[in-house]
Amino acid sequence: MIEQEMLYFSGALNLDIIFEIDDLSPVAAFLKKEIRPGHEYIVTHGELSGLREVLSTSGRERYRGGGGSAANTCVALSALGFNTAFIGACGLDEAGDIVLKEMGDVDLKIVKRANKTATCIILLTKRDKDRAILVAPGTDAFPLLDAVDVASNITFLHLSSLPTQKGLEFHMGLVESITDSAILSLDPGEIYSRLGVDTLSHLLKRTDILLLTEGEYEMLFGRVEPKEIFNLLNKEARKRAFKRAWRLKPPLIVIKKGRDGAELHGIEDVRVALDARKVEHIVDNTGAGDAFDAGFIKAWLRGEAPHECLDEGNRLAALSLGDWGRRWLRRLENPYERE
Repeated sequence: MIEQEMLYFSGALNLDIIFEIDDLSPVAAFLKKEIRPGHEYIVTHGELSGLREVLSTSGRERYRGGGGSAANTCVALSALGFNTAFIGACGLDEAGDIVLKEMGDVDLKIVKRANKTATCIILLTKRDKDRAILVAPGTDAFPLLDAVDVASNITFLHLSSLPTQKGLEFHMGLVESITDSAILSLDPGEIYSRLGVDTLSHLLKRTDILLLTEGEYEMLFGRVEPKEIFNLLNKEARKRAFKRAWRLKPPLIVIKKGRDGAELHGIEDVRVALDARKVEHIVDNTGAGDAFDAGFIKAWLRGEAPHECLDEGNRLAALSLGDWGRRWLRRLENPYERE
C-alpha cells in the first residue's frame, strides 16, 4: 500500500471547450495572427466571444468541462485513489461551478473564488489530430497562503503554468513557503517555458522533478544536454534524507516525446527511454501530457524502477488519447484501495 499523505497541486482551473475543425485558417483570420498546431496562445474574453461565433460555423463542439494541466493531473491521481488537494483560483460564475464540480473528490479548501473563470478553447484538427490552445485568463485573486497555514505541511507539490505575471508570482511565493524537505514537481508547459531560464530560475532551482515536452525543453534550454541542466535544478535534493528509499532519487528530468514515447534522465548517469504505447484510434490528444504526469508520479511515489515510471506514464497517456477531455478517466481500471 502507498502511504496516504496529501498531494498538492497548483495551476490553472479552466473551463475547457474542445472544437473539432477542418483547419485553423478561419481562427487565424479572425485573430489576425498565425495559429499553429501544438502551441498555446493568450487571448482576451472579448476575442473569445467573437471566436465562438466563428467556430459555430467552422467547427463542431466535442467537449465542455473542467481543464488545466495541474488540475487534470490532480483529478487523475485522485481517481487512482490518492489524497489530493488543489491550490488556486476560480471564478464565481457558472463556468467556475462546472470546473469545481468536475474536480470530484479533490480537496478544494484552498481554491479562492472571485471574478471570472479562465476559458480555454482547444482546436483539434480532424486530419492530424493536433491541437492549438487559446486561453482567456481568469481571476488573479489567489489565496493568501499565510492565512491558510498549509505550506508548512506540504510534502509533495506539483505545479503547472498560470497564464499571467501575477500567477507566476503566486507560484514563486508558494514555492518559497514550502519546507526544504518537500518534493517539488514542475511541468512548465509552453506558457512558462516561453519565459526562458532566467525568468524561471527561481522555480527551477527548487525543482526535484521536471516534466516537459521536447519543444518546451528546447524553448528553455536550447540544445544543451540534460546532464548539463541538473546544475539548474534542486542541488539540495542530492543531500536530502528521504522518508522512503527511492529507487529513483531526484533531481529528475522527464522529456515527453509524444508518438516517440518518453525518456528519463537522472543525476547518477540514469538515462532510460521507452516507446509510447500503440493507440489504434486517437480521438483527442488534449491533456495526454497531463495524464502522463499522473502515471509517472504515481509510479515514482510507489518507488518503482525508472522504466516502470515511464511505462505507467505512457499507459495513462495512451488511455487519455481514446476519449474527449477527461472522459478517459472512466476507463481507468484497478485503482488501489485506500488504507
